[in-house]
Amino acid sequence: MADQEYRDSLFIKQDSRENFKNVIAKRSDLVQFAGGRIKPAPTSTPVTNYAGTVLGFATSGADSGYYKPYAVGNADGSQVAVGVLAEDCITDNFGNGSEISVIKNGCLFSDLLIGLDANAKTNLQGQIYTEHGTNLIDIRS
Repeated sequence: MADQEYRDSLFIKQDSRENFKNVIAKRSDLVQFAGGRIKPAPTSTPVTNYAGTVLGFATSGADSGYYKPYAVGNADGSQVAVGVLAEDCITDNFGNGSEISVIKNGCLFSDLLIGLDANAKTNLQGQIYTEHGTNLIDIRS
């Protein structure tokens, strides 16, 4: 949760979760998106997936065919970063909230991403640079 709190502290006053898709990218008009489905929650208790979360895509196991938060220790395909969640979604085990928008290409504010590590940067073909004191990552997944 520390990543989420850190990211939230970077927002300026007029920013909100509702416009995060526009906030996360340096030029939102140049970002390329893909659609998909995120892993449903395991119970009826809703699970919040935050915008800016680095995503993997499960190709095996119970989550096969779904995006889920990237983690280098996973072994179902989601250990490879493939994109970034464009907006918050709240899922439950009924499939509600599971349709998502995934950022595949673009220049993003790297400090706003959750779960970005060295392996994810490599998977996303990320080029890191700083412009006017702001950390950016150009991804091409």
